[in-house]
Amino acid sequence: MNPSRSDRTAYSGFLRNVEERPGHEALRVGGRSCTYLELFEEAASIAATLLKHDRSESELTGVLARRSMTTYAGILGVLLRGHGYVSLNPKHPSERVRSMMVRSELSAVVVDESGEKLLENLVSDGRRRWVLPHREDVTDLEERWPDQVWVGRRGMLPASDWERQDTVPEDIAYVLFTSGSTGDPKGVVVEQRNVTAFVDAILSRWTPSWQDRFSQLPEVSFDGSVFDLFVSWEVGATLCVPGDLDLLKPHEFILREQLTVWTFVPSIAGLMLRLNLLQPGSFPLLRASVFGGEVLPQAVAEAWCKAAPNSFLENHYGPTEATVSSSIYRWEEGSETDCMDGTVPIGRIMPGMDYLVLDVEGNEVPPGSSGELWLAGPQVSRGYWRDPERTARAFPVPPGSDVRHYRTGDRVIRPVDGGPIHFLGRLDDQIQIRGHRVELAEIEGVLREATGDAMVVALGWPEPVVGTADGIVGYVQAREEDCDLPAIRSSVEGRLPEYMCPRRYIFMERLPINQNGKVDRLRLKALLEEEESSSGNGT
Repeated sequence: MNPSRSDRTAYSGFLRNVEERPGHEALRVGGRSCTYLELFEEAASIAATLLKHDRSESELTGVLARRSMTTYAGILGVLLRGHGYVSLNPKHPSERVRSMMVRSELSAVVVDESGEKLLENLVSDGRRRWVLPHREDVTDLEERWPDQVWVGRRGMLPASDWERQDTVPEDIAYVLFTSGSTGDPKGVVVEQRNVTAFVDAILSRWTPSWQDRFSQLPEVSFDGSVFDLFVSWEVGATLCVPGDLDLLKPHEFILREQLTVWTFVPSIAGLMLRLNLLQPGSFPLLRASVFGGEVLPQAVAEAWCKAAPNSFLENHYGPTEATVSSSIYRWEEGSETDCMDGTVPIGRIMPGMDYLVLDVEGNEVPPGSSGELWLAGPQVSRGYWRDPERTARAFPVPPGSDVRHYRTGDRVIRPVDGGPIHFLGRLDDQIQIRGHRVELAEIEGVLREATGDAMVVALGWPEPVVGTADGIVGYVQAREEDCDLPAIRSSVEGRLPEYMCPRRYIFMERLPINQNGKVDRLRLKALLEEEESSSGNGT
């Protein structure tokens, strides 16, 4: 099962460890534990079953599952069958999940217990093959939806029936849907070679081992999960997946699972700091702490280093289109002098990657000046699924170059004398909420429909650091008494994930307009700041 270096895939490391350490613990999830051999057998059974029942021309297979054994066996099973996986989060509204399924042209979906609850709203979009490993018998589903193909545990093939597929580095590893400014999520196509380039770049910086115990806090529909899955399985480590209650008490999860590698968004660590849970020496077993997806405040970095005194701390930056992390800053003694406005730099570009900082005319700015960050290199993805126009706009060849780059839309300061890159914010209305990249325009499109085409504005608020928000405030130009707020909430919550739904709605008979005739977002933020200041409670 061990491939040569030239044809490595995202799952090659996993297969190698199945041979080298079959009895070592690979995964802990939902109160269950399984070895590398056991996880392989489950994944290979799923792969063999998919290969038997799904002979379509599709390149992708869906995994409608969340924090279960089927989630991870399903991802590996899809890869072993030679497809890219599309993670479908059962916590998202069924309309959003259905849209992703249709746009991905999925002919087969692996489903767990949480995903099964959405089937009522998903099976009407054409004939598909549904594999439910948690179900022994699927007779009732066959009777209810006879036009679909249903496979339960009883009908699955054994792992011994799996035949290795001719996967090549240029094949798709996954398609991950992110928020889109047009109102529809956009599918980022990441190839096998993008993932292996990322994993190799991580391993060039430090040496995780089979004895490590990795956290896996992000949803697998979030690209931060790629670090946990493929770095841990590359070295034969154990992946520890928290339940929903563990996410509320991450400090207890770290200690109970004896974690040595922690990766997640800074906002969770910030919450732990506010709750006084980052006491010096709290996490002595941690040896690697990786934060990403949001701006990392200096105060959080300093407190975390004291709480995990035997761990290094790194701040990772990177858009989904460039495979998880494109630059890294490692916190060291004296790093406080590198911080700007209380935030940690995003550091230096990953090995093998290249970058430019360009002004609006496409000219490179001088060191110390700000511009848009453009990325190039082996981690830059193929583009957007079935969207050549958007791909061409986002992945152009810049002036004076012959290399395809990804335009991040992020404002940074070009380093001076080899120093770190500093992140300044977005060029557009994109923000980060709990590590998820969110286009405010998408929220506004949904809110506009829910309010009957009223003028609306979505703002990230509170915004503790630039480009990052705790939640969303929705402004509606209308009188509140003329609107059905419960109906608006219901409509919005039926189409957007929870983290994108406004926590609060504010109705105004007239939204403020700036000198350009556009809604004055800065004025709306100032009103929120004034309200917060007068209340004195910061909420």
